[in-house]
Amino acid sequence: MELIGYHVHLPIPTYYLSIPCEKKVARQFAIIITIEGLGTNCVGCYGNSLCPTPHFDQLASKSIVLDQLWSDSSEPLETLTSWWTSSHRISRSRGHTVYSPWIELLQDSLLVTDNPLIFDGPDELPFAKAILAEGQSRENATHFELLLEAALATWNDHPHEYPLLWIHSRGLHGRWDAPYELRKIMCDEGDPDPPHGAEPMELVMHAKTDPDDVFKIACAVGGQVISMDQAFGDFRGALSQMEVSHNCVVMVCGISGYPLGEHGRVGGSAKPLHVESLQLPCMLCLGDALPLGARLPNILQPHELGDWLMPWLQRNEDSDSNEILQGMLEESFDTVDRIGAAIAIHENETYLAVPAWGCRFSLNPEGESVVELYAKPDDRWEQNEVSSRATSIVDKLVVLRDRLRDAYLASSTLDGPINWTDEHLICPPR
Repeated sequence: MELIGYHVHLPIPTYYLSIPCEKKVARQFAIIITIEGLGTNCVGCYGNSLCPTPHFDQLASKSIVLDQLWSDSSEPLETLTSWWTSSHRISRSRGHTVYSPWIELLQDSLLVTDNPLIFDGPDELPFAKAILAEGQSRENATHFELLLEAALATWNDHPHEYPLLWIHSRGLHGRWDAPYELRKIMCDEGDPDPPHGAEPMELVMHAKTDPDDVFKIACAVGGQVISMDQAFGDFRGALSQMEVSHNCVVMVCGISGYPLGEHGRVGGSAKPLHVESLQLPCMLCLGDALPLGARLPNILQPHELGDWLMPWLQRNEDSDSNEILQGMLEESFDTVDRIGAAIAIHENETYLAVPAWGCRFSLNPEGESVVELYAKPDDRWEQNEVSSRATSIVDKLVVLRDRLRDAYLASSTLDGPINWTDEHLICPPR
């Protein structure tokens, strides 16, 4: 793998307009954009009411939208590693590895990131070439905008050499450099002004916390998301000029969320396992193959995404695109023996998601076990804890948690069923 660290300086603000067009080719291309801190609470197609995201929503309108993508950790690097290696985090704790055509594809691909922790991470990156694009500056341009420009500028010279371009942004974990007026979009007359400042904002809430303090930070978050959405819109416009968009998969995915006070904290540094940190937005646009978007309700985790994408990325001129697309939409993630479930771990916490419930297992400061249970899908943001009223459900989830954990410890993938079916865990309570 070739590692290149440099500061990218682009000469003109209108760089996107200078990209030369290329001839249409049959080869499949893919661009995957992953953004730290972009949770489902920040994207319109997931019901976000915080801020407008028209460009992300327009992508979703012609995409496969994953409704139930759950991280296996609240650590962004761990989530990315799961995706890149096709291995769940629990499996990697035992050193399990797998073979996958997806991993081979990444080994011929290009990564551009602004996160030095990923670039200089403890493990070798699985890409043919990795570029650290940080420190660039241009008047009236955000870091996210410049990252997208730098990535596209590099990839535009070598699209056939690197069929997959992966762009990873620090997002809300990086500098909040959106114009201040974007923060005020969420404010009505009489609302307090959002705070200034470019560092990610944190707040530990207590009984006397002023709701306005949470609101002001939420406005700052919203302004940053609006700015990223606008930059993404410009990016898609530039991509269309390259005349490869009909053959190019574009995927946007959040990598960890940014809590906005749902469970007593604003900000993502503490990384507790709650829905606002674990449930990820993900939109997959297959060029012009899907004139109207579709939503996939199956519970998925990042280590499953690569193999799910490969049939489309490996197709050729003789492939039946409609058949491949139908197969992706009907992929049997859920079977009679294994209804989809997601498990995440972080320090002394475990989170389990099944169709009808979300459950968090943790230890309190005294070392005692604590269980928090939430009914799905109605309690989306997990505000009504019901473990004391559904003890039988908790018992069933403890058994399932241990089965899943043992299965991932035994192998890197769940090739066979773990043999659980229970209508009380599958059907939402009414």
